[in-house]
Amino acid sequence: MLAVKAHAAWRTYERLLEADAHSYLLLYSSAAAALGSAGQAAHALASAYLDGLAYQAATADGGRKAVTVVAIGWGAWGETGRAANADLRERLAEDGMGVLSDAEGLWHLEQAVSRAAPYRLAMRVLPERLDAARGRLLGLKPLPPLHSAVTSSATATSPTEAQHGPAVTDLSPDKLGNVDAVAQWLTAQIAAQLRLDDPARLSPRRDLVQLGLDSLLFLELSSTIQRRLGVRIDAGKAYKDLSIDGLSRLIVTQAAQITNQSPQPLMLSHDAKGRYQPFPLTPIQHAYWVGRTPLIDYGGVACHVLFEWDLRHEQFDLNRFERAWNALVKRHDMLRMVIGEDGQQRILAKVEDYRIRQCNLSALPANERERILDKTRQELSYRVPPTDRWPLFELIASELGDGRYRLHMNLDLLLFDVQSFKVMMDDMAALYRGEALAPLQITFRDYVLDEQAHRLEPAWLKAWCYWQERLADLPPAPRLPLSGCRQTGVQPHFTTHQAVLERERWTRLKREWQSWGVTPSAALMTLFAWVLERWARWPAFTLNLTFFNRRPVHPQIRQLIGDFTSVLLVDFELGDPSRTLRQSIEQTQQRLWQHLANSQVNGVELLREIGHIRGQSRQPLMPVVFTSMLGMTLDGMAIDQAMTRLLGDPVHVFTQTPQVWLDHQVMEIDGELVFSWYCMDEVLADGAAQTMFEDFRSVLHAVAMCPDLMGRDGLWKLTEGQCDPRRFERRVWPATLVGATVDLREVEDVVRRQEGVRQVDARANAAEGCLQVKVVAAERVHDPATFPAQSLDNMPNALLWIQTIE
Repeated sequence: MLAVKAHAAWRTYERLLEADAHSYLLLYSSAAAALGSAGQAAHALASAYLDGLAYQAATADGGRKAVTVVAIGWGAWGETGRAANADLRERLAEDGMGVLSDAEGLWHLEQAVSRAAPYRLAMRVLPERLDAARGRLLGLKPLPPLHSAVTSSATATSPTEAQHGPAVTDLSPDKLGNVDAVAQWLTAQIAAQLRLDDPARLSPRRDLVQLGLDSLLFLELSSTIQRRLGVRIDAGKAYKDLSIDGLSRLIVTQAAQITNQSPQPLMLSHDAKGRYQPFPLTPIQHAYWVGRTPLIDYGGVACHVLFEWDLRHEQFDLNRFERAWNALVKRHDMLRMVIGEDGQQRILAKVEDYRIRQCNLSALPANERERILDKTRQELSYRVPPTDRWPLFELIASELGDGRYRLHMNLDLLLFDVQSFKVMMDDMAALYRGEALAPLQITFRDYVLDEQAHRLEPAWLKAWCYWQERLADLPPAPRLPLSGCRQTGVQPHFTTHQAVLERERWTRLKREWQSWGVTPSAALMTLFAWVLERWARWPAFTLNLTFFNRRPVHPQIRQLIGDFTSVLLVDFELGDPSRTLRQSIEQTQQRLWQHLANSQVNGVELLREIGHIRGQSRQPLMPVVFTSMLGMTLDGMAIDQAMTRLLGDPVHVFTQTPQVWLDHQVMEIDGELVFSWYCMDEVLADGAAQTMFEDFRSVLHAVAMCPDLMGRDGLWKLTEGQCDPRRFERRVWPATLVGATVDLREVEDVVRRQEGVRQVDARANAAEGCLQVKVVAAERVHDPATFPAQSLDNMPNALLWIQTIE
């Protein structure tokens, strides 16, 4: 047994090394090497050899890994093979081993290959039937506490920290070489972050994605590890083994590479002397600032959010609210921010007390009152106030009579991100009650300057190089059907489409995705991309992923108001008709982890580089956005609901963003999935946005009702009232030439399938009666004569002219 398995594996490994080309060797070992099994000593030893070979290959040649070796320690599969026998399954159960379904086994196989970690244990255990030794081995029984490593605080220091549960103290530097100590610290940290009622669910080998650790929450976790332990971990490496055991070993390995001094937790310091000196706009602030001007197409728009509430004076006193608001302005520097002509922001040391403008409408007839309220709403919705004058917010109280009034609150997003709304309302509630708040020790300016300093670090430069290698090949934004009556110089208007996926279906769908090892954010983004693909001209495109990334460089960082928004560019290639939706979702997850490992560079900066490369300065480059607020620290509430603790439910919410044609936002409210599309009216063809939104809702409904559809070819829709799903066919892009109608996308598909073709653009030239096709070649100039003419037989009487661009 040992000789056959070991010799064969070693000889195969040697031959692959001799080939001197990057190769992949997948070894099937057995769970017997990890769990032990009576009478299986030789089998366990042979399997342990395969596991050891995988670990050796991972560290060979300085970690270059000319041959990637992965060993999978398989448990029993219960639907095929010997374990399908009921008697054998019962004998396995006596040792605490359950069986995997074929689908679960295939999932583990896919995860092992995609993550490429040296070892993966794929088995099901029955904790209640494990003996004590095996239970401790697998981490399914509590270990003795390491009091010196992890302790919990009895009280939290702020409302924001309180919502995460007890704080986890830092791990002392001398413990960073102890895998068990790191694992126990990490278990407490992740249990608090995921709000797990039972931390015992975090067994060492449990895939954390299945417990809800999505890619954006991982950013928060990795930042916490860096701040608290002084260790920076790589998202790409972490994804290969995203478990307590895998992350702990990665932390220990990274800590050992820190030389000269013991790692110390990073702490942001306050620049008191320079507090009121100008400082740079963040990349996203700069984009918003430029977007207020007509210098770019679809600009002239202030990025802001407008809230309205109907209130009663006896329930919410307006004068008291005004005093609390002015106290809030004194507390938070960003509420006193202005931007100079040089594009630098600065904080005003003192401002006059802000007075809420009051309009008395109580004596007016009901229809006139509604007309004025609507006029106020329209003015606030599309107002673009100058940024060099304070304030960049506006509060209006319209008296309605009978002790009622409407409060209009218009907030410029140069000052805020989503999480800042909750910070504002938490502090406002405390100030309204007359409570004293502990002084803030840091400012948003401190954070921005610290971010600037990080640009000189090797990690940032490495991320910059990562993106520079990909920018030239990054596909453009989705080419969607556009309106033919674009009017220049006209301020864009926006329409919101919103729908809900109820709790039961959303919970079931989340569990399905998490069982694959993918996050709901990655899955929803892929569904969105596939719907766009059915409408778009080209199957390859890039989307903007917006996320909110506060690096935890100080205990009070979550108590600041500011715009911490970041952007990640995510590319899709959906031209393969044989690829299933599940395969696309898993591919998106992989790409997200790769890109997030290099997210130190804000995507807005990359868009500037792309603009230089492609010679575009006015046209928005990536105007289709996906914004995920799943798992955000908003107590499970939407933006507007985060405001309701003090003011109740708003009667109106409006938001808009310059240069963004379509922003798809997803969030979870009371266990339901709420998805909204914020669409710029003047861009897409008439009715396209509404129809695409309904298409997305039908696709989401289909996979929620029939998850098996994600394993089939193509895309499926199921509208309300339908019993059976139907295929979602792509949109036709017709052109008429010399009496014949052709589908331009079909022509492009034919040309794109030729070797080495990167991008294709077909256009009808009615004047000359021909079809002009521009081709971007990957490596060499293509001869149009090499394209097979028979592939274009469906274009009678049409001449084809192909221009090749390197």
